[in-house]
Amino acid sequence: AYRKATGKTNPNGSREFDIAKTNVKTGQETPVIVYPGDDKHPNFSPDGKYIVFNSERDGNKANIYVVPANNSKATPVRVTNSTDTNDVHPNFSRDGKHILFHSYILTAPVNPQNPEDVPSKLGIININGSNLKWLSVGNLLFPKHPFFTPDENIITFHATDPKTEKRNIYAININKPGKIVQITDIKNAKHPEVSHDGKYLVYSHKRNNAQSGEKQYDISLVEINYKKLLSLLK
Repeated sequence: AYRKATGKTNPNGSREFDIAKTNVKTGQETPVIVYPGDDKHPNFSPDGKYIVFNSERDGNKANIYVVPANNSKATPVRVTNSTDTNDVHPNFSRDGKHILFHSYILTAPVNPQNPEDVPSKLGIININGSNLKWLSVGNLLFPKHPFFTPDENIITFHATDPKTEKRNIYAININKPGKIVQITDIKNAKHPEVSHDGKYLVYSHKRNNAQSGEKQYDISLVEINYKKLLSLLK
């Protein structure tokens, strides 16, 4: 599933997106959501029956929605009801019962020197919209793009260390606040995902020869010691 530009614009001037999916064998594209507004960042549930995504369909703030993957006429169910955050980049837990996402804090000041450094926080919520929980990441700044690992208590995400000002990949145990493990040690790593067997971590990072202000990124795949990671976070 992916977002697809409609060629239209929203009232605020931004581009409008719908959600579509493509059969990887035949290449046939099927619309999942066709609706005025901004629908983005879709992800399938583990059983393939549902798609979670964020949308501004109910106003100017992004919230999380779930819709059946095989019924384009179904009405998406709203999962979050934020008033002071934009809830984005959702993904399902491996058992399909929980949704992980990050939220931009709309009431916080933004750094004009680096628009990417928007204050944010990580959240997890049940698929029915109950039991919203904000996750502690200690003194790390701008935590974003959380992703479940095979052990659903352990998640990865990227964040910035305020001392070094480097953005790296970290892991936490969602049930044990304060336990944080740094996985990468470079200047600008983001968008982590862990393979289903826990052996590999894939993430994007700024290209070494990229000039200041250029958004040039490469993809890296690294082998990780998942057992050691679990032991550090248990």
